[in-house]
Amino acid sequence: TGWLPLARNLDSPERHRVWSSLGFLFMETATTGIYTLSLHDALPIFEAPQLELPATAADLADNVVAAPGLDNVWIVPGVKQVTPEHVDVMRGEEVQAFGALALAGVDSGDCCLPGTHSKWARLDGGRMTEFTTVMTGELYHAVRFHALPGEPARDEAPFDESAFRLGVSRAGCPGGVMHALFEARSRHLYAGLEAGQVGSFLSGVLIGEEVYAMRQARPGLDTVRLVGADSLRESYTIALEAAGIRVEAVDSDRATLARVMAVAARHAGRERRARTRQRPPMPRSRSLRPHLSDAAAPGPHRRPAARGARRR
Repeated sequence: TGWLPLARNLDSPERHRVWSSLGFLFMETATTGIYTLSLHDALPIFEAPQLELPATAADLADNVVAAPGLDNVWIVPGVKQVTPEHVDVMRGEEVQAFGALALAGVDSGDCCLPGTHSKWARLDGGRMTEFTTVMTGELYHAVRFHALPGEPARDEAPFDESAFRLGVSRAGCPGGVMHALFEARSRHLYAGLEAGQVGSFLSGVLIGEEVYAMRQARPGLDTVRLVGADSLRESYTIALEAAGIRVEAVDSDRATLARVMAVAARHAGRERRARTRQRPPMPRSRSLRPHLSDAAAPGPHRRPAARGARRR
């Protein structure tokens, strides 16, 4: 069975096709292949309706949708949260969140899944109960490459931890994140922030504000499972620990594989049971002993003895 859990970057209800930003494809062949679709592959995929929260990993498996035109390929549906106070969608990261908890051997906890659109998911008793999307990665790219504060940082530069920590320290500052972002320019002009440090400072401002906002939204937040690649986990770990939150790092690929394989196994079991129920019954034979003659056959198939025959 093939599997394609998606995180899509266009969620408008007007679109009848969606474009994937993340995918994993498992094909049941002589050699199992795993294919990862990058953020910009722009693969047109049939839409799978997202499930309402709360939802479990079993709910995902029970509601996969067959991908049209592809044999044995299935789309994991994703989840949505629609309330008067909070409207949000997720497609792909829910698989990683369930996988992260499965790897840890627990069924409850908070997960941070950083990326272009970071996701903060809360799971309780094996159910995802809430999540929040934060546009940290996309906003960073926009400010650094398309706004005045990021002008000195157009060229590539290595990560600068001191500049990043300075940006993190501006979370919750008077004037808010809008002022803190502009400080990248003013500090570059008058406070010794070098051009090669501006990008790290902007990253610190935005990630620091993300962590600060989530800490405000979830006052009891003390431990987070950080699901992502090494490059992202480094900066998020600094910001989380600066806020007094304990970090448990989880590799995103391992988390994805752990839950996708479990979803695939559950769905395959359901498919086998469905085929068994649909299988027609075996035709009944005319005789329990078809090699015997009618005269010798037992039961109602026995031929009556000829007239005059001697009974023994």
